[in-house]
Amino acid sequence: MEQGDVIRLSDGEAVRMGCGVVVVMQRDADDGEVKSVVLQLSDLEALMAAL
Repeated sequence: MEQGDVIRLSDGEAVRMGCGVVVVMQRDADDGEVKSVVLQLSDLEALMAAL
């Protein structure tokens, strides 16, 4: 998986942002609006370490 790659999920998508950070966005089934953004703990740690 390269930076910018998108993985389609059943109710959203995951996007690799670089530095090992993957953002998972869940979308509303009716209108497609983003309803939440989830970072895995390891991804959050990588993001914080890069700051």
